[in-house]
Amino acid sequence: MPYSDIIYVDQYSLLVSTEWGLKRINCPFKVRGIFAVDDNINGDVFIVHEVRESTDHQLMYLIQEKEYDYQSFEIIFPQ
Repeated sequence: MPYSDIIYVDQYSLLVSTEWGLKRINCPFKVRGIFAVDDNINGDVFIVHEVRESTDHQLMYLIQEKEYDYQSFEIIFPQ
C-alpha cells in the first residue's frame, strides 16, 4: 500500500497518510527492509515494537531493541 506521509503520534502508534485517507497503525506492526541496514538484508521482514523521535526530530523504529530510521523500511499493511 503506497503512502505519502507518516505522522508520529506516540510511542505505540503512527498516522499514515495513504491514497485512501489516514490510517492509524498500532505497535507492534510489520515492516520490510528497503535498504541494507547493519546485517539485515534488503527485503527482510521485521516487527516494530515502538516508534520514537530522535533528538533531531526524526522518526525512528525500535526493532530488536535497536533504533532504525523509518525511511529504511516500508510498512506491511494487514490484508
